[in-house]
Amino acid sequence: TEIYTLSLHDALPICGFALASTAPGGGGAGSWIVTKVDGSVNLASISCVTAALCVAVDDNGNAVSTTNPTGLTPHWSVVRADSSASLVGVSCWAQSGCVAVDSTGDVASSTEPTGPSDSWVLSSLAGAPNPNGLSCPGAGLCVVVDGDGTIETSTSSG
Repeated sequence: TEIYTLSLHDALPICGFALASTAPGGGGAGSWIVTKVDGSVNLASISCVTAALCVAVDDNGNAVSTTNPTGLTPHWSVVRADSSASLVGVSCWAQSGCVAVDSTGDVASSTEPTGPSDSWVLSSLAGAPNPNGLSCPGAGLCVVVDGDGTIETSTSSG
């Protein structure tokens, strides 16, 4: 079963909602589960590696995660992953691996993305000063893009 999630960042003037569906193209509006998960804070990005893990990030530097995104009343946990800036992108490749990027050129990584705040480790990017997205297909590769036309690649597993 594939799971699809969506932030309402661009769709509505309100923030903090997540939608989830196991049939986004064929089930109509009734197939989407809408959950208020993070107050009035903008959810900027989300990554779901399976139907058992979704991790979103927000403008306050929080990681917002669930292990049951399609449940009738899914529980989303909010923990501070970056205390210095807003998180603008997240990519997870396994239940034990997620990386998020913030608006100032730092990355927060975790091998326990549903864990407490101290399970997220902050480090600096070398050359992407204005990151706005990333993709990490596995523990050995992450690619970050920024608003200044820079692409930064890491092949480090840590």
